[in-house]
Amino acid sequence: MRRLSRDFNREKFLKDQEEKRYITETIGGPKKAFNKRRRLNPGAPKIRIPEPVLEAIWFKELCGVLAHKRRERGLSQLELANIVKTTQTAISRLECARANPTSEFLDRVYEALKLNISFHITDHVSK
Repeated sequence: MRRLSRDFNREKFLKDQEEKRYITETIGGPKKAFNKRRRLNPGAPKIRIPEPVLEAIWFKELCGVLAHKRRERGLSQLELANIVKTTQTAISRLECARANPTSEFLDRVYEALKLNISFHITDHVSK
């Protein structure tokens, strides 16, 4: 999965991809603006927008705990995926912290592993 750089411009990326999707061709008669048409390029790649990746330390720790608990319970990624009703790839991406999961998905995974989720929020103390 491609990581997003800080200077990723979503609008420019979409515009560039959109231009590659179409072919401008001239149809009959003199080359005037009204004789040109755009059609889809059958060989153009499909537009795939890279998903943002959470790079927060707490998220990486959460994913690490998830992988440790899964192995502790003797489950493979595929077995956990079958319980959660998702794919093995989704579990792998989650454990490597390359996914941006929803709270519902995390809840299903933690329920399957019989874990409780709790968050502790404290004030940041600077020295």
